[in-house]
Amino acid sequence: MLRVLKARSKYVVMAAILILGLVFTTLLQTSTTNQRQNFAVLKYMPLAVVQDTPLAVAHDTPLAVFHDTPLASVQETPLYVALDTPLAVSQDTPRAVVQDTPLIFSNNTPIEIEMETVLTVAKDTPVHATNHTQHAVSTVALLANSRDTPLKVAKNETNTSLQPDALARYFNSTTSTKTMVNNTRLLRFIEEIIESDDSRGRPITQLTVPQVTCPDQPQQTRIEDLLCMQPPKFQPVYKNPCFFASNGLFHCLPYFQIIGMDKSGTTDLFDKIARHPEVHGNNGTLQKETMWWSWRRYGLWLRGKIEVQKFNRYVEYFDGAAAEIQRNPRHVTGDGTPMDMWDMRGWPEIPQNAGQESPRFTTPHLIHHINPGVRLLAIFREPTRRLESDYFFLKIGKQTRESLHVEIAKAIVSLHECTRKATLRTCLYKKDLIEKLNARIHLGFYSVYLREWLQVFPRDQLLLFRTEDYSRSPQRHLQTVFSYLGLEHVTDDTLHAMTSSKRKHVTKKAKGAGILDETKALLQALYAPFNRDLAHILQDDSYLWSDV
Repeated sequence: MLRVLKARSKYVVMAAILILGLVFTTLLQTSTTNQRQNFAVLKYMPLAVVQDTPLAVAHDTPLAVFHDTPLASVQETPLYVALDTPLAVSQDTPRAVVQDTPLIFSNNTPIEIEMETVLTVAKDTPVHATNHTQHAVSTVALLANSRDTPLKVAKNETNTSLQPDALARYFNSTTSTKTMVNNTRLLRFIEEIIESDDSRGRPITQLTVPQVTCPDQPQQTRIEDLLCMQPPKFQPVYKNPCFFASNGLFHCLPYFQIIGMDKSGTTDLFDKIARHPEVHGNNGTLQKETMWWSWRRYGLWLRGKIEVQKFNRYVEYFDGAAAEIQRNPRHVTGDGTPMDMWDMRGWPEIPQNAGQESPRFTTPHLIHHINPGVRLLAIFREPTRRLESDYFFLKIGKQTRESLHVEIAKAIVSLHECTRKATLRTCLYKKDLIEKLNARIHLGFYSVYLREWLQVFPRDQLLLFRTEDYSRSPQRHLQTVFSYLGLEHVTDDTLHAMTSSKRKHVTKKAKGAGILDETKALLQALYAPFNRDLAHILQDDSYLWSDV
């Protein structure tokens, strides 16, 4: 934050007077010609208001301070901005008001401070915002008052938008710093994020996996080149994809994979599928998640790095199931890692993506190369509720609805900053971006990820349904899954016993948890076009979630 400017020398004051003289000459000439002319301070040209000299901007005359130009008001000098006059400060422009200098905004005066612009008001300096004054401060812009500096709002605060559209949130600290998030600005960011998606609404064409050129000898790299690896030769006697390794050992890969989505019921679904007498779990987390394709293969974790695991280590996750399958050729095993659908952070380490700004090959291509017949499943939850559950489950940020709102606003700003320079798809796969988001808004762009998979796998190789429908009728959906996997029919009593157990991995709501109405409105604006695209892809309007 910009340190408070102090008048330390008479030379500074004299220089400021000279500059002010030039500025005011221009201002007076402009104002007498046309009251509605702009008063613009050019880039790098400081506007300094000297002690006891008022700066008054007339009715309807905008005062615009440009990029990197400081606006400094010296001690006891009032800065008046008159009726209906916008004060707009461009990005990264510091504005410092020194001790005892009042900053007074008249009736209906909007104050717009852009992203990363700091307005610093010194100790004991009042900021007066009169009736109907609008304050629009974007995310990451700070209205910072030093200790003991009053921020005064006139009567009838219900019409004074210090909380524009009920979105502003104030947080007390030792310096009384306040952060206000502007709904209008965030909605504009959301519109631009949506515009950056270049795939929405387009037909999906299943692509033949491009041929890759492989070296004669395997290259020794940190990450295995799976696309140049010879796929296993699966034994036809087994329903599950199983093979004998060169050392004669019997191994299996998953017959099915639940690839998404986090906090949508994947753990409960996998647990119930594994209760079928022909299904065996794996040796991963919860006997469900290997976390290999999206995380362990690249040495990644939720955040940070772990030890890289080779393909032979992935195969070992299914060794327990392989022993059962070898004795029962109709039995199968599965992998239930929900990150596989969306987490493509490791794409730059796929050798065939070298030199690419966005991935040509992603997880679906790798899985298809190694295990082309795998049966895929995904379960989608209304994305706003999914995000709420995800935030309070991971406990990355403060566990209050107000903090959730702030983290979502920060995430929107960060994603918007990326999509100004790249497509949405490229940004969703950027490691540095998604690892810094405390609110994982990026998981909710379901249609973007689904398109990725349907360009590689045929539609009939992917079973999809909604969390809400599964929760209402688990028996019906479980029977659908068993049929899709070609498993032996089970009786209604057996099915009832499978589904009557307590749900697995449910997020416990802490005190203060939940989601604000204004937060929900932002997320619905963000996700609605992608829900429509999802409904279009699947030809099913239930994915609009109008019933939730």
